[in-house]
Amino acid sequence: SRASAADTLVVMEDGVIVRSGAGRQYRPIVTLSEKAELKVSSRIFEGQDGKWYKVIAPVKGRRTVGYINAADNVRI
Repeated sequence: SRASAADTLVVMEDGVIVRSGAGRQYRPIVTLSEKAELKVSSRIFEGQDGKWYKVIAPVKGRRTVGYINAADNVRI
């Protein structure tokens, strides 16, 4: 099925890192715990090191745009 803007990404293990851009060269902005749920874009971003999901992550009480590697232990 085609993803919609309101899709949810679920983190399946502790330690999944949200980065400021679509690549490991970008700084980590938050580390997530298992069962965290984030809104995710339907678009997949291509980085130098694979595919990345664009998410809205909670950072210091604010919603911040970030990126999670598609190879990490997450599901949509």
